[in-house]
Amino acid sequence: SIVEYLRDRISCNCLDKKWEEEEVRSKTALCSQCHKRFERKRMMACARCERQQYCSTKCQKEAWPKHKSLCSKRIDGIWQDTPKSK
Repeated sequence: SIVEYLRDRISCNCLDKKWEEEEVRSKTALCSQCHKRFERKRMMACARCERQQYCSTKCQKEAWPKHKSLCSKRIDGIWQDTPKSK
């Protein structure tokens, strides 16, 4: 990242806090429903598209009505368009 690049080249501690924030962000992700940050290993991906991440089954269920119209299945590495729900 740019912070890492600059931190290695600037001989002051001015970027240390930003570096720590970047480290935390790299190990965490935002829940697609509640938009809170959680550890990546705790997150669950949509079983169909694997693109949306959720912190709990509760958030995943709450998001499904909106997400299902955008969700598509990946077959052999190719995203398949899903017909829009009525």
